[in-house]
Amino acid sequence: QAAGLAGNWVSEVLAQVNRAVRREAPTAPSRRGVWRGRQFYGYASPFDLMLEVMDAQLRATVAYVVIEDASLFEASLQLAGAVQLVRRPPAMPLASLLAAVGQREERCVDCSAAEALGLAIAARVPLYIEEEVWESTAVRAEPVLLQSSAGPVLTLEVLEEELGDAGLFLFQPGEAFAEAEGGGAGPRQAWELESAEDLRGLSLEDKARTLLASENYQGPLPRARKVRLEGDGVLDDLLLPVMDEAVRREVMLERAIAQRDWAEIQRLSADKSVRSKLRDEVQRAEDSGEEDVARRLRRELELASTLRADITQDSGDYSSFLDKDDWYERDRRRAMGLPEEEEPPRP
Repeated sequence: QAAGLAGNWVSEVLAQVNRAVRREAPTAPSRRGVWRGRQFYGYASPFDLMLEVMDAQLRATVAYVVIEDASLFEASLQLAGAVQLVRRPPAMPLASLLAAVGQREERCVDCSAAEALGLAIAARVPLYIEEEVWESTAVRAEPVLLQSSAGPVLTLEVLEEELGDAGLFLFQPGEAFAEAEGGGAGPRQAWELESAEDLRGLSLEDKARTLLASENYQGPLPRARKVRLEGDGVLDDLLLPVMDEAVRREVMLERAIAQRDWAEIQRLSADKSVRSKLRDEVQRAEDSGEEDVARRLRRELELASTLRADITQDSGDYSSFLDKDDWYERDRRRAMGLPEEEEPPRP
Protein backbone atom coordinates (compact mmCIF):
# COMPACT_ATOMS: atom_id res chain seq x y z
CA GLN A 1 0.00 0.00 0.00
CA ALA A 2 2.86 2.35 0.83
CA ALA A 3 4.43 1.63 -2.53
CA GLY A 4 1.11 2.29 -4.21
CA LEU A 5 0.70 5.65 -2.48
CA ALA A 6 4.26 6.56 -3.35
CA GLY A 7 3.66 5.50 -6.92
CA ASN A 8 0.55 7.69 -7.16
CA TRP A 9 2.48 10.65 -5.76
CA VAL A 10 5.27 10.16 -8.31
CA SER A 11 2.65 9.82 -11.04
CA GLU A 12 1.12 13.17 -10.08
CA VAL A 13 4.53 14.88 -10.18
CA LEU A 14 5.33 13.33 -13.54
CA ALA A 15 1.91 14.31 -14.86
CA GLN A 16 2.52 17.95 -13.98
CA VAL A 17 5.91 17.83 -15.71
CA ASN A 18 4.28 16.22 -18.72
CA ARG A 19 1.60 18.89 -18.94
CA ALA A 20 4.30 21.55 -19.03
CA VAL A 21 6.19 19.62 -21.71
CA ARG A 22 3.01 19.34 -23.77
CA ARG A 23 2.47 23.09 -23.60
CA GLU A 24 6.04 23.75 -24.72
CA ALA A 25 6.21 20.98 -27.35
CA PRO A 26 6.47 22.41 -30.86
CA THR A 27 3.60 21.61 -33.17
CA ALA A 28 4.40 19.75 -36.37
CA PRO A 29 1.52 19.94 -38.86
CA SER A 30 1.34 17.12 -41.36
CA ARG A 31 1.92 17.74 -45.04
CA ARG A 32 -1.80 18.29 -45.69
CA GLY A 33 -2.71 19.59 -42.26
CA VAL A 34 -5.89 17.52 -42.01
CA TRP A 35 -6.13 13.80 -41.28
CA ARG A 36 -9.44 11.94 -41.31
CA GLY A 37 -11.42 15.13 -41.05
CA ARG A 38 -9.56 16.65 -38.13
CA GLN A 39 -6.63 18.97 -37.68
CA PHE A 40 -3.43 17.11 -36.97
CA TYR A 41 -0.50 18.68 -35.15
CA GLY A 42 1.74 15.66 -34.51
CA TYR A 43 2.53 13.95 -31.22
CA ALA A 44 4.22 15.24 -28.08
CA SER A 45 6.17 11.95 -27.78
CA PRO A 46 6.40 8.51 -29.42
CA PHE A 47 4.36 7.14 -26.53
CA ASP A 48 1.35 9.25 -27.56
CA LEU A 49 1.55 7.66 -30.99
CA MET A 50 1.80 4.22 -29.36
CA LEU A 51 -1.32 4.88 -27.29
CA GLU A 52 -3.25 5.92 -30.38
CA VAL A 53 -2.15 2.81 -32.25
CA MET A 54 -3.15 0.57 -29.31
CA ASP A 55 -6.58 2.18 -29.18
CA ALA A 56 -7.21 2.08 -32.93
CA GLN A 57 -5.68 -1.30 -33.79
CA LEU A 58 -5.88 -3.34 -30.57
CA ARG A 59 -8.88 -1.68 -28.88
CA ALA A 60 -6.68 -1.49 -25.79
CA THR A 61 -5.94 1.17 -23.20
CA VAL A 62 -3.33 1.35 -20.45
CA ALA A 63 -4.79 0.80 -16.97
CA TYR A 64 -1.57 1.26 -15.00
CA VAL A 65 2.16 0.51 -15.19
CA VAL A 66 4.55 -1.17 -12.76
CA ILE A 67 8.27 -0.81 -12.09
CA GLU A 68 9.69 -4.11 -10.81
CA ASP A 69 12.90 -5.96 -10.09
CA ALA A 70 13.28 -8.58 -12.82
CA SER A 71 16.54 -10.09 -11.52
CA LEU A 72 16.68 -13.68 -10.28
CA PHE A 73 19.76 -12.90 -8.16
CA GLU A 74 19.27 -11.72 -4.60
CA ALA A 75 22.25 -9.35 -4.55
CA SER A 76 21.38 -7.59 -7.80
CA LEU A 77 18.75 -5.22 -9.09
CA GLN A 78 17.44 -5.23 -12.66
CA LEU A 79 14.85 -2.53 -13.17
CA ALA A 80 12.11 -3.47 -15.62
CA GLY A 81 8.57 -2.40 -16.39
CA ALA A 82 5.20 -3.96 -17.02
CA VAL A 83 2.07 -2.45 -18.54
CA GLN A 84 -1.43 -3.61 -17.66
CA LEU A 85 -3.57 -3.37 -20.79
CA VAL A 86 -7.37 -3.49 -20.85
CA ARG A 87 -8.89 -4.58 -24.14
CA ARG A 88 -12.51 -3.98 -24.95
CA PRO A 89 -14.72 -6.10 -27.25
CA PRO A 90 -15.44 -4.88 -30.79
CA ALA A 91 -17.95 -2.04 -31.13
CA MET A 92 -17.70 -1.16 -27.43
CA PRO A 93 -17.04 2.56 -26.90
CA LEU A 94 -14.19 3.57 -24.66
CA ALA A 95 -16.58 5.26 -22.22
CA SER A 96 -18.25 1.90 -21.45
CA LEU A 97 -14.97 0.09 -20.74
CA LEU A 98 -14.93 0.64 -16.98
CA ALA A 99 -18.50 -0.55 -16.53
CA ALA A 100 -18.16 -3.73 -18.61
CA VAL A 101 -15.94 -5.63 -16.17
CA GLY A 102 -16.98 -9.08 -17.35
CA GLN A 103 -16.55 -8.33 -21.05
CA ARG A 104 -13.11 -6.78 -21.08
CA GLU A 105 -9.81 -8.61 -21.40
CA GLU A 106 -6.80 -7.68 -19.29
CA ARG A 107 -3.22 -8.58 -20.10
CA CYS A 108 0.14 -7.78 -18.55
CA VAL A 109 2.82 -6.88 -21.11
CA ASP A 110 6.52 -6.78 -20.20
CA CYS A 111 8.58 -3.78 -21.24
CA SER A 112 11.59 -1.79 -20.12
CA ALA A 113 11.46 0.60 -17.19
CA ALA A 114 11.89 3.59 -19.52
CA GLU A 115 8.99 2.46 -21.70
CA ALA A 116 6.78 2.00 -18.65
CA LEU A 117 7.56 5.51 -17.43
CA GLY A 118 6.93 6.99 -20.87
CA LEU A 119 3.56 5.28 -21.20
CA ALA A 120 2.56 6.29 -17.67
CA ILE A 121 3.27 9.95 -18.47
CA ALA A 122 1.58 9.88 -21.86
CA ALA A 123 -1.52 7.98 -20.67
CA ARG A 124 -1.67 9.75 -17.28
CA VAL A 125 -2.26 6.50 -15.44
CA PRO A 126 -1.03 5.35 -12.00
CA LEU A 127 2.57 4.22 -11.68
CA TYR A 128 3.21 1.50 -9.10
CA ILE A 129 6.61 0.41 -7.79
CA GLU A 130 7.47 -2.86 -6.06
CA GLU A 131 7.94 -2.25 -2.36
CA GLU A 132 11.41 -3.85 -2.32
CA VAL A 133 12.51 -1.71 -5.27
CA TRP A 134 11.17 1.41 -3.58
CA GLU A 135 12.88 0.67 -0.26
CA SER A 136 16.24 -0.15 -1.85
CA THR A 137 16.41 2.75 -4.31
CA ALA A 138 14.37 5.57 -2.74
CA VAL A 139 16.17 8.81 -1.91
CA ARG A 140 14.95 11.92 -0.18
CA ALA A 141 14.00 14.82 -2.41
CA GLU A 142 12.22 18.13 -2.06
CA PRO A 143 9.79 19.76 -4.49
CA VAL A 144 11.07 22.82 -6.34
CA LEU A 145 8.90 25.22 -8.33
CA LEU A 146 10.67 26.45 -11.47
CA GLN A 147 9.56 29.23 -13.77
CA SER A 148 9.40 28.62 -17.52
CA SER A 149 8.01 30.42 -20.54
CA ALA A 150 4.85 28.33 -20.23
CA GLY A 151 4.45 29.04 -16.53
CA PRO A 152 5.52 27.44 -13.25
CA VAL A 153 6.73 23.83 -13.38
CA LEU A 154 6.97 21.56 -10.34
CA THR A 155 10.08 19.38 -10.24
CA LEU A 156 12.10 17.44 -7.69
CA GLU A 157 15.61 18.09 -6.39
CA VAL A 158 17.45 15.17 -4.78
CA LEU A 159 19.23 16.08 -1.56
CA GLU A 160 23.00 15.82 -1.89
CA GLU A 161 23.50 13.67 1.23
CA GLU A 162 21.23 11.03 -0.32
CA LEU A 163 23.48 10.57 -3.35
CA GLY A 164 25.80 7.64 -2.80
CA ASP A 165 26.31 3.94 -3.33
CA ALA A 166 23.09 2.05 -2.71
CA GLY A 167 25.07 -1.15 -2.10
CA LEU A 168 23.35 -2.99 -4.95
CA PHE A 169 24.73 -4.60 -8.06
CA LEU A 170 22.83 -3.26 -11.05
CA PHE A 171 22.39 -6.22 -13.36
CA GLN A 172 21.95 -5.46 -17.04
CA PRO A 173 20.03 -7.83 -19.34
CA GLY A 174 22.36 -10.08 -21.32
CA GLU A 175 25.26 -9.50 -18.93
CA ALA A 176 27.20 -12.65 -18.06
CA PHE A 177 26.51 -12.69 -14.33
CA ALA A 178 27.91 -16.17 -13.89
CA GLU A 179 30.54 -15.86 -11.19
CA ALA A 180 30.34 -18.42 -8.45
CA GLU A 181 29.93 -17.31 -4.87
CA GLY A 182 33.04 -17.27 -2.72
CA GLY A 183 35.41 -16.73 -5.63
CA GLY A 184 35.42 -20.40 -6.65
CA ALA A 185 35.13 -21.94 -10.06
CA GLY A 186 32.31 -20.75 -12.27
CA PRO A 187 29.10 -22.74 -12.72
CA ARG A 188 28.87 -25.68 -15.03
CA GLN A 189 27.26 -25.32 -18.40
CA ALA A 190 23.94 -27.06 -18.90
CA TRP A 191 25.43 -29.84 -21.03
CA GLU A 192 27.84 -30.67 -18.19
CA LEU A 193 25.02 -31.75 -15.84
CA GLU A 194 25.45 -35.52 -15.49
CA SER A 195 22.06 -36.62 -14.20
CA ALA A 196 18.58 -35.54 -13.22
CA GLU A 197 19.80 -35.52 -9.62
CA ASP A 198 22.34 -32.83 -10.56
CA LEU A 199 19.50 -30.69 -11.88
CA ARG A 200 17.42 -31.19 -8.74
CA GLY A 201 20.39 -30.16 -6.60
CA LEU A 202 20.64 -26.72 -8.19
CA SER A 203 19.10 -23.74 -6.45
CA LEU A 204 17.12 -21.16 -8.39
CA GLU A 205 20.13 -18.85 -8.67
CA ASP A 206 22.38 -21.77 -9.65
CA LYS A 207 20.01 -22.65 -12.50
CA ALA A 208 20.06 -19.04 -13.69
CA ARG A 209 23.88 -18.98 -13.55
CA THR A 210 24.04 -22.27 -15.44
CA LEU A 211 21.88 -20.82 -18.20
CA LEU A 212 24.02 -17.70 -18.47
CA ALA A 213 27.21 -19.79 -18.51
CA SER A 214 25.92 -22.09 -21.27
CA GLU A 215 27.40 -21.11 -24.61
CA ASN A 216 24.51 -22.69 -26.52
CA TYR A 217 21.84 -20.70 -24.64
CA GLN A 218 21.01 -17.44 -26.42
CA GLY A 219 17.80 -16.20 -24.82
CA PRO A 220 17.27 -13.83 -21.87
CA LEU A 221 16.45 -15.03 -18.39
CA PRO A 222 12.79 -15.02 -17.37
CA ARG A 223 11.66 -12.32 -14.98
CA ALA A 224 11.54 -12.98 -11.27
CA ARG A 225 7.77 -12.38 -11.32
CA LYS A 226 7.26 -15.20 -13.81
CA VAL A 227 9.36 -17.61 -11.74
CA ARG A 228 7.48 -16.66 -8.57
CA LEU A 229 4.13 -17.35 -10.23
CA GLU A 230 5.04 -20.51 -12.15
CA GLY A 231 7.87 -22.00 -10.07
CA ASP A 232 11.38 -23.26 -10.85
CA GLY A 233 9.99 -25.35 -13.71
CA VAL A 234 10.31 -22.26 -15.89
CA LEU A 235 14.11 -22.46 -15.62
CA ASP A 236 14.06 -26.25 -16.02
CA ASP A 237 12.21 -25.86 -19.33
CA LEU A 238 14.91 -23.46 -20.53
CA LEU A 239 17.70 -25.78 -19.42
CA LEU A 240 16.32 -28.90 -21.08
CA PRO A 241 17.04 -27.97 -24.73
CA VAL A 242 20.71 -27.21 -23.97
CA MET A 243 21.35 -30.24 -21.73
CA ASP A 244 23.00 -33.54 -22.63
CA GLU A 245 20.38 -35.47 -24.59
CA ALA A 246 20.73 -38.51 -22.33
CA VAL A 247 20.25 -36.45 -19.17
CA ARG A 248 17.35 -34.59 -20.80
CA ARG A 249 15.64 -37.91 -21.53
CA GLU A 250 16.13 -38.95 -17.91
CA VAL A 251 14.53 -35.72 -16.65
CA MET A 252 11.62 -36.02 -19.09
CA LEU A 253 11.10 -39.67 -18.13
CA GLU A 254 10.88 -38.72 -14.45
CA ARG A 255 8.30 -36.05 -15.32
CA ALA A 256 6.25 -38.52 -17.35
CA ILE A 257 6.29 -41.05 -14.50
CA ALA A 258 5.20 -38.38 -12.00
CA GLN A 259 2.33 -37.36 -14.33
CA ARG A 260 1.49 -40.99 -15.18
CA ASP A 261 1.72 -40.24 -18.87
CA TRP A 262 2.02 -43.84 -20.06
CA ALA A 263 2.29 -42.97 -23.75
CA GLU A 264 5.19 -40.59 -23.08
CA ILE A 265 6.86 -43.14 -20.79
CA GLN A 266 6.70 -45.76 -23.52
CA ARG A 267 8.07 -43.37 -26.14
CA LEU A 268 10.99 -42.20 -24.00
CA SER A 269 11.85 -45.74 -22.91
CA ALA A 270 11.77 -47.22 -26.41
CA ASP A 271 13.48 -44.45 -28.38
CA LYS A 272 16.81 -44.27 -26.53
CA SER A 273 20.13 -43.34 -28.06
CA VAL A 274 23.26 -45.48 -27.75
CA ARG A 275 24.57 -43.11 -25.06
CA SER A 276 21.34 -43.38 -23.06
CA LYS A 277 21.50 -47.17 -23.15
CA LEU A 278 25.13 -47.15 -22.05
CA ARG A 279 24.27 -44.84 -19.14
CA ASP A 280 21.58 -47.28 -18.02
CA GLU A 281 24.02 -50.20 -18.23
CA VAL A 282 26.63 -48.28 -16.22
CA GLN A 283 24.03 -47.57 -13.54
CA ARG A 284 22.97 -51.24 -13.37
CA ALA A 285 26.59 -52.40 -13.12
CA GLU A 286 27.30 -49.91 -10.32
CA ASP A 287 24.16 -50.92 -8.43
CA SER A 288 25.14 -54.60 -8.60
CA GLY A 289 28.73 -53.91 -7.47
CA GLU A 290 30.40 -54.94 -10.74
CA GLU A 291 33.09 -52.28 -10.77
CA ASP A 292 35.14 -53.78 -13.60
CA VAL A 293 32.09 -53.95 -15.85
CA ALA A 294 31.05 -50.43 -14.86
CA ARG A 295 34.56 -49.12 -15.64
CA ARG A 296 34.55 -50.71 -19.08
CA LEU A 297 31.06 -49.37 -19.82
CA ARG A 298 32.08 -45.86 -18.72
CA ARG A 299 34.93 -45.96 -21.25
CA GLU A 300 32.46 -46.98 -23.95
CA LEU A 301 30.13 -44.16 -22.88
CA GLU A 302 32.98 -41.67 -23.05
CA LEU A 303 33.88 -42.90 -26.51
CA ALA A 304 30.25 -42.67 -27.69
CA SER A 305 30.14 -39.08 -26.41
CA THR A 306 33.35 -38.22 -28.26
CA LEU A 307 31.87 -39.52 -31.51
CA ARG A 308 28.90 -37.18 -31.35
CA ALA A 309 29.18 -33.75 -32.97
CA ASP A 310 26.67 -32.32 -30.48
CA ILE A 311 25.62 -34.25 -27.39
CA THR A 312 22.78 -31.81 -26.70
CA GLN A 313 20.81 -32.84 -29.78
CA ASP A 314 18.78 -36.02 -30.11
CA SER A 315 19.85 -38.67 -32.58
CA GLY A 316 18.50 -37.84 -36.01
CA ASP A 317 18.18 -34.08 -35.35
CA TYR A 318 21.26 -33.45 -37.49
CA SER A 319 23.12 -35.32 -40.22
CA SER A 320 25.01 -38.38 -38.96
CA PHE A 321 27.84 -37.45 -41.37
CA LEU A 322 28.85 -34.80 -38.82
CA ASP A 323 29.67 -37.52 -36.27
CA LYS A 324 32.99 -39.35 -36.13
CA ASP A 325 33.23 -42.97 -37.25
CA ASP A 326 33.65 -45.44 -34.40
CA TRP A 327 36.44 -47.41 -36.07
CA TYR A 328 38.29 -44.25 -37.06
CA GLU A 329 38.27 -42.83 -33.54
CA ARG A 330 39.48 -46.11 -32.01
CA ASP A 331 42.32 -46.42 -34.55
CA ARG A 332 43.26 -42.77 -34.08
CA ARG A 333 43.59 -43.19 -30.32
CA ARG A 334 45.69 -46.31 -30.64
CA ALA A 335 47.94 -44.75 -33.30
CA MET A 336 48.53 -41.57 -31.31
CA GLY A 337 48.91 -43.31 -27.98
CA LEU A 338 46.12 -41.28 -26.45
CA PRO A 339 44.55 -42.29 -23.14
CA GLU A 340 41.39 -44.31 -23.35
CA GLU A 341 39.36 -41.61 -21.58
CA GLU A 342 39.00 -38.14 -23.04
CA GLU A 343 36.75 -35.21 -22.34
CA PRO A 344 33.49 -35.31 -24.36
CA PRO A 345 33.25 -32.68 -27.10
CA ARG A 346 31.77 -29.30 -26.26
CA PRO A 347 28.44 -28.68 -28.06
